[in-house]
Amino acid sequence: ISSVGSISDVNVPGSFPYRGDPKIWSVDFISISNKCTQCGICAEGCPVGA
Repeated sequence: ISSVGSISDVNVPGSFPYRGDPKIWSVDFISISNKCTQCGICAEGCPVGA
């Protein structure tokens, strides 16, 4: 490949934007309440680092 401009587009079948699996978290949402033990599992599984 001599330049980026020489690369042809890739045609991927299907609908865009691809949605994939709507469940992206490995843990369920835990609200701050008396049930929270501050174990950190939700922080480890948070996809946005919250």
